[in-house]
Amino acid sequence: MATQRNGSHQLEGPGPGRPTGLQNRTTREAKAIIEGCVDRMGGIDRLYKWAMKNNENETAFWTRVFVRLLPLQIRGTMTYEESKVSAEESKAAAIRRLEQLLGNHTIDVTPQLAGKADARAASDSVRSPKGRST
Repeated sequence: MATQRNGSHQLEGPGPGRPTGLQNRTTREAKAIIEGCVDRMGGIDRLYKWAMKNNENETAFWTRVFVRLLPLQIRGTMTYEESKVSAEESKAAAIRRLEQLLGNHTIDVTPQLAGKADARAASDSVRSPKGRST
């Protein structure tokens, strides 16, 4: 073990180091800079408008932006039980959870299409990442 000098006392082992859970200074500063930039660029409202502008942006939001908020590893046990929840109920629950996470900002996921039949068809069709309808 290394010996450290602390004033007139000799200490055994390494120093206390960074407290558990505390990010290093560079990471903290980088996050603060990015947050400031996001605020200046329009924040949540601008991100929402961008995501809803077209299908490509919305796909990019869900597949490149949102997934970065998810934990890399999840620990625990899980039991699987088949759900009888419809796609609409699942979508509504996901929207409610996102609104909670975004500070109760309302999210409008109504497709911006010409007719009601088109809107209904778009909401019934879910696209996989490869562009195939499911």
